[in-house]
Amino acid sequence: YEDLESDRDRDIAATIFKALTDTISDSRGIRRPTTVGQLSLITEASVPDVAEIIDVFRRMDRSFLMPPLDSPLKRGTIVDVSHESLMRVWNRLIEWTREEASSAKTYLRVSSTAARYEHGIGGLWRDPDLAVALEWRDETQPTAAWAARYDPAYERAMSFLDKSKAEQDRRIAETRRARRAKLQTAWGVSVLLLVFAMYAWLQQQRAEREQFRAEQNFELAVRSVDEMLNDVAIEESLADVPQTEQLRQQLLEKARLFFEQLKQDPSADPSLRLELAHAQRRLGNIYESQGQRQKAEAAHQLGISQLEDLVTEFGGQPVYRYRLGEAYNWFGEQLRPYDSVRAESAYDRALELQTELVDEFPENFEYRYELGRTYNNRGILVSNQADRAAEAEQSFSDAIGIFESLRDSRSTPLATLRLARTKNNLARLLRANRRYADAERVFGEAIALQTELVDEAPDSREYREGLARMYNNLGNLHLMQGNEELALQANSEARRLYEGLATPVHGLQNELANSYNTRGRILAGMNRNDEALSAYRTALRQFQQLERELADFDNDPELNSRYGNAHANLAILFKQEGRFADAETQVSEAIRYFGNAVNSPAPSTDYARNLASANWLLADIRLDSGKYAGAADAAEASATAAMDSATVYSAALLLARVVEIAADDETLVAAEREQVVESYSTRTVELIRAAVEAGYPLERFEADVDRKFGRLRNRPDFRQILLDSRED
Repeated sequence: YEDLESDRDRDIAATIFKALTDTISDSRGIRRPTTVGQLSLITEASVPDVAEIIDVFRRMDRSFLMPPLDSPLKRGTIVDVSHESLMRVWNRLIEWTREEASSAKTYLRVSSTAARYEHGIGGLWRDPDLAVALEWRDETQPTAAWAARYDPAYERAMSFLDKSKAEQDRRIAETRRARRAKLQTAWGVSVLLLVFAMYAWLQQQRAEREQFRAEQNFELAVRSVDEMLNDVAIEESLADVPQTEQLRQQLLEKARLFFEQLKQDPSADPSLRLELAHAQRRLGNIYESQGQRQKAEAAHQLGISQLEDLVTEFGGQPVYRYRLGEAYNWFGEQLRPYDSVRAESAYDRALELQTELVDEFPENFEYRYELGRTYNNRGILVSNQADRAAEAEQSFSDAIGIFESLRDSRSTPLATLRLARTKNNLARLLRANRRYADAERVFGEAIALQTELVDEAPDSREYREGLARMYNNLGNLHLMQGNEELALQANSEARRLYEGLATPVHGLQNELANSYNTRGRILAGMNRNDEALSAYRTALRQFQQLERELADFDNDPELNSRYGNAHANLAILFKQEGRFADAETQVSEAIRYFGNAVNSPAPSTDYARNLASANWLLADIRLDSGKYAGAADAAEASATAAMDSATVYSAALLLARVVEIAADDETLVAAEREQVVESYSTRTVELIRAAVEAGYPLERFEADVDRKFGRLRNRPDFRQILLDSRED
């Protein structure tokens, strides 16, 4: 920097480095590659002058900038900071980036206010805001090329400042003219009247200033609380940090009291009404975080109603439609765990609004980003319904397309994070539908994206926790494919990440417990039963602690399903070791928790299938231990829990085993034994008929006739099933 020959060259160098760094998308600073031609426009210097200054910083003994010195610089050559660490250690660049961030924020505030003014929901600026903005413009001399990097509406923003200054000048001149006229008119009037007139005028000016200051303070207060809430209370910053739950709840409570006061403000100003409506969405999120579900729903609905009124009154202006779509998406998120029908309706309304906005403004980052979020959220909702897998996949694919486009157009961690999460959701759907190769590929893509985020920000708990979830999901996939070694590697990586987050709070404790459950399954598949038993018991201890500490545990379907799954896996391990009493105890617990999931406000086919499998396992354990009467009841419960053809047929196979055991039961007298066998045989045939009528493949049934249904094959009702099926 000191090698540059003039102050002008140093100013150009500063502007170049400011242009090559971005602290708006990421406060830590990220690189922003830019062409030489664009730098020329931003600095208002010629291409040769810009190239000459860049060369000073890319000499072999320093290499601050790329490309290397042996690459000639042309108008289209892309220039970049050689390494982001430069932004952390070069004090001069740190100061430049601070100046650039401050300048960009000022410009964005001017541009945002100009947009509101253009849409008729805001006024021109007065001092002190106008004075600050004019001073900023005079000092920094922003150009259209520079401004386009943050908001392309440069002309509108500058015009807004010009109009504000012109209006202020006009108002001052008008005030002076009015004052002179009053003085001339009042010259012959008593001094007392003149004093009263001046006093009234001063009071009016003071009142106007106080009103303007109050509006500015109101907007500042709302924005400050909103940012605090977004940063540390509801979003990711404190939500998963150990030993901060009490602080988090205190912040939530303070924010709740603030937003509850806002809804009492009767202001009719559209911009303030927009803030109040947005505050209701925040209030709904706070209530949801505090477990006050009914209040959360009421707050979301009130905010939506207020936004609908604004859209109706102001002809569907974009800012109101954007906020309304966002509100419907958040409402869907609030409803999703408990009311899937209304949640889907909310998502559909959000998609309708957001699709229209993206069609009208295809380059707007925020509009496209929110549309991608809604597609992803709706995909999660419908993926819980087995018959809508294709629809869920399409929703995830739509979201992925949007986030990939956003990531390509703007280098921001936000788009990368959403893309990784959506790919993870899609991979889980593919895994559930046994498309294992596709699922493994998409999990790999999600993990690569999330690893990129962790590498860029290794201290981010949010990024590391997300990566742990993805590795655990991949481990489950490998286990389903029988690849125990790969499953163990992925699971170990997940556990390493989870345990590196220190003592987890409830959200992470759930994931850690599930990770140990997965590890148990992997180790059991490798016949390392002692280690598997230890892993299962660790998982159960974690879930037991959650059950004690979470008041709403019984109504959380995912937690109950995972807890039940851990009990069921331990039951399988005990059954394999011949510990039938212990196995029956564990699977009975699994049935209880799976039942909670099925009976929750947001059931799914997966939960019903888990309950059916647990009842089947109970029947199998009882058969192995000689309790055939109890086995029959469990088998029929399995068929009732999930009425798909395969599950019902599997229950029929269990009942057929019951028939065989009952027929050989020497503890019964002949007449009693005959009666018991007939009862079980009839129930078995009824299940077979139900399975075939539900679509179970006839050829598979016929292949089992002699091998698995030998004692039943000569019964008239059994043979009638074969005849009816062949006729169909």
